[in-house]
Amino acid sequence: MASCLNAWGLGHGIDDLALVATELVTNSVAHTETAQVGVSLSRVGDSTVRLTVTDTSRELPPSSPATAGEGEVHGRGLLLVAALTSRWGAERLITGKRVWAELDITSKSPEPHSRPSP
Repeated sequence: MASCLNAWGLGHGIDDLALVATELVTNSVAHTETAQVGVSLSRVGDSTVRLTVTDTSRELPPSSPATAGEGEVHGRGLLLVAALTSRWGAERLITGKRVWAELDITSKSPEPHSRPSP
């Protein structure tokens, strides 16, 4: 993924993309009995990339991510995906499903550092 982003001049977006990819692949492995997971990345605009994860389960993730309860260590994956992407979704395929997420990777300027007042 880093090679693609670097080639497209969007290398500064690798952290968010890697987190979204990790969450989607983890969901695919943890919530299905799939024997195969596919991952692809495509550029769909000047600064937008689409990450696609496919598996052999036809069960779709919830369209609205649930909120994890206090103290729970699971249940935040799709919330992270929703927060880090401009849009995401899922669709059934004949052989399973496709979950996709689009990230708008614009050039981010560093936040100005301010000194505390004396």
